Amino acid sequence: MGDGQSTDNIGETLKLVLSQLQDLKEDRKTVVDDLENKIDGKLNSFKDEVRGNSLAVQSEVKKLKLDSEHKWSKIGNKIQYTFNSE
Repeated sequence: MGDGQSTDNIGETLKLVLSQLQDLKEDRKTVVDDLENKIDGKLNSFKDEVRGNSLAVQSEVKKLKLDSEHKWSKIGNKIQYTFNSE
């Protein structure tokens, strides 16, 4: 009869250990998901910031190109260039 009781105790202990391991797995998954969400948010924010800076720089470059001393043979050429570059 002692063997039956020790087998029951081992079975209960194993069930308890398995349950705790499953809880740890779920907690780990939650932490990983939260971390992924934070990283995604930061990367998206950074990407938007870089895109905005890029557009601002591009706009400034266009202004500098237009403002530079360039001799147009006809005013219509300048108008057409400005129209095409927008």
